[in-house]
Amino acid sequence: MELNVKKSTCVHEGFLKLDILDIELPNGKTIVRELVRKNEAVGTLAITEDNQVFLTKQPRVGCWKLESIEIACGLMEKGEDPLTSAKRELLEETGCEADEWISLGSFYLDPASCTTVMHLFLARNAKKTHDLNLDPDEYLESFSIPLDELEKMIEDGIVNDVDTVLAVERARKYIK
Repeated sequence: MELNVKKSTCVHEGFLKLDILDIELPNGKTIVRELVRKNEAVGTLAITEDNQVFLTKQPRVGCWKLESIEIACGLMEKGEDPLTSAKRELLEETGCEADEWISLGSFYLDPASCTTVMHLFLARNAKKTHDLNLDPDEYLESFSIPLDELEKMIEDGIVNDVDTVLAVERARKYIK
């Protein structure tokens, strides 16, 4: 069953689009909800033959961190398929390419208020082949650590973004 949207008003259009929706519920009541519209996204857990993972460290306003540690992620460009986007983002943010790509599935980042679908990938036998190629508004560092160290950082709550945590969990059957 789909939502019965009685009225939709766009209140902001920029990097994100913000709509105010009047939604009629099955019981006849109307509720008002905010909806963030943003492109689909990709995230890649890139791992080397010797179980080193490539990560990024960058400022993230949503969690108020100057240095959020994450897998390489980014928004898909219009008309781009998820795998092409994942390869592009991994190369841009880590300088890496990989021999083997495995889909780890997709999920909604926040179905309560955001349209963004995240597509996760595992990139096996990753190798650094290029310098970073960041967008003008991006500031990040790329580095690699052993997979076991990343798992400990997740367990300790140091790394806690959903993309990284879920990618590591979904990739376990392919990398252990």
